[in-house]
Amino acid sequence: MRQLLEANGLRFTLTDVEHDKFGRVLGKISVNGVDVGEDLINNRLALQYDGGTRQELDWDRLDQGLMW
Repeated sequence: MRQLLEANGLRFTLTDVEHDKFGRVLGKISVNGVDVGEDLINNRLALQYDGGTRQELDWDRLDQGLMW
């Protein structure tokens, strides 16, 4: 992400901004047309969360990327 941001002059686009039930700001971030959230999920650096019960992680295998 750092390389992606730096390559784009630290510019990004924030869309679909809203607040969750705890008042946190939520939104979609893209850098030069790349959806940051999707990129993190595709590279197994993040898990998709839909607001329901969170998935349990396999803590013993985190060094191999996120496992569920």
